[in-house]
Amino acid sequence: MDERLRQAARAAVERGLDFLESVVAPNGSWPCWRYDNTGLVGARHREYPPFAAALGSLALDACHHPEARALVARTREFIRSRMQYPGVWSYPSLPPSVDDTAICALAVGPHPWLRMGSLWGRNLDVLLAHRDGDGRFVLWMLGDDWPRGLDNEVDAVVNANVLAYMGDHAETEAARRWIETVVAERREADASPYYIEAVDLHFALARASRFRDGILGELRPTLASRILERLGADGGFGDPMRTAQALSALDMLAFDLDEGVLGAVVGRLIEAQRRDGSWRPCVAWKEPPGWADWVAANEGPLHVRPPRGFASEAMTTAFCIEAMQRSLR
Repeated sequence: MDERLRQAARAAVERGLDFLESVVAPNGSWPCWRYDNTGLVGARHREYPPFAAALGSLALDACHHPEARALVARTREFIRSRMQYPGVWSYPSLPPSVDDTAICALAVGPHPWLRMGSLWGRNLDVLLAHRDGDGRFVLWMLGDDWPRGLDNEVDAVVNANVLAYMGDHAETEAARRWIETVVAERREADASPYYIEAVDLHFALARASRFRDGILGELRPTLASRILERLGADGGFGDPMRTAQALSALDMLAFDLDEGVLGAVVGRLIEAQRRDGSWRPCVAWKEPPGWADWVAANEGPLHVRPPRGFASEAMTTAFCIEAMQRSLR
């Protein structure tokens, strides 16, 4: 990138960090919005899930600005304060989940209940107990308390996040092989009932490689190729969050974008930044259709509704800061 664009990117990072400083609470919690649909229209409800804080913190790991380091430090304290024995996490008012646990464990830093290097953390046995008959990880940690008639579904992004935390072992081999098949057969969207787009899985796998070197095996060039297929003529990979995640994923995959393409993508992100330093909220995950159907079937026709969507301008901003920072290296 030319120096003018690099300066603009640095300024965008500064504005983004100022925005995060204004919305991340003193206790380190990050605001997240729950919408009654995945289109993010109509009423919304503010929540402070440790999952959103952990995703934001992991993104800010790429930024060494003092303000970013301070944000990460207090965010980790919040995530640590929400940990339940023996090292699991949950979304507010919901039971513990495999996804919350894997992402929060990655973000929180060293703790005696969690895996550290070769040490087998206390929560790993709990995670391993929540696999289906094919060895893939399900989402919810409910056991016999799971509601009758509601599937505890398997999601490829969730399994990628578990691989990032647990690494490649005999116990995770089935999950890894399933993900490889999903990518090879281009079934990313169908294999992720809780996530939105194929790039969500590509980014999760690239992030896993950041924590577990060699875990992608021969998938690395395939993932880079799939991400590049989404590049639009406007220099974007979709909404601002997916554009940022795609750019960061390519960097984590050690793929060097053409300078002109890199400049176009970074320029698009800079243009999308709002006056307050944020980027707009983009739907990050959702309820699977089965949840809404189950609610309607069990609570009556008045409860028929589309799946809920979850988004956060703070989280989108952290992903955009990460992408911008990686582009400046």
